[in-house]
Amino acid sequence: LEMPARAPARRRSWVGAALRVGAATTAGGVAAAVGAYYWDPSVRRAVTFWSRVGPIAGHYVFAQKWHASDPEAQRREYERLHDVYAPASLEVVLELRGLLVKFGQQLSSRPELVPHQYVVAFRRLQAEVPAEPASIVIALVEAELGRPIGELYARFDERPCGAASIAQAHRALTPDGREVVVKVQFPLSAPHFHADLRGLRILVRLYSPEAMPLFDEFSKQYLTELDFERERESLETIRNAVMPRFGHFVEVPEVDANRCSSRVLTMGYVPGEPLERSVR
Repeated sequence: LEMPARAPARRRSWVGAALRVGAATTAGGVAAAVGAYYWDPSVRRAVTFWSRVGPIAGHYVFAQKWHASDPEAQRREYERLHDVYAPASLEVVLELRGLLVKFGQQLSSRPELVPHQYVVAFRRLQAEVPAEPASIVIALVEAELGRPIGELYARFDERPCGAASIAQAHRALTPDGREVVVKVQFPLSAPHFHADLRGLRILVRLYSPEAMPLFDEFSKQYLTELDFERERESLETIRNAVMPRFGHFVEVPEVDANRCSSRVLTMGYVPGEPLERSVR
């Protein structure tokens, strides 16, 4: 039998080198992806976001395609999915928090944008938002302001008086006896905020492209909430403009500039009831 001719040594060398380069490139890409997941909180957040939201979104896409020729069957399937996934979506929001809480709160008052089941489920977000443990909050305040919590405040209530999408508030007492509220931004709020914004933008563009202008306005509005220094300046400007003329029937809290940073805002405590309760 005649043996097949072997490939020239130069060609074998070139093929081997190409394979080695390809393997190295693949390994490098995997290593880079793993490194990004562990070292970049925005990447980690995006992976978590899509691992929770992706199956829900995929089920709706499947229902849309599967029942494309039967609108009535499609409507019934959508109603079934709404019943199943509205409570599940609320649990995802409560787990991931951040911008998703704010987005859910907005949707809970916009029945023209989302199905009724989601409006009902997301109404819980108006009053029920999980808070960070006090130990994490206190450590962040100390790191931001550069002093032990006992030097900054004579009393710091570990139980928050309020929690929102990117921050929570604690009542406290300053060493000179002033009642204040300390607003503390959650750790990793900024990278999580931007990652959530990218994920939500994809979902809105996919399912409600007509709502993109509204979503863009929503994005611009809430991006400013991350800037506590800007919020402090705005609060001081409003107080200086309002209190001299209307201070006899309006109260604007005074900022304690010595206990503020880009992620901590200390202001005077003004007692009152929630706006939603007052409106009702």
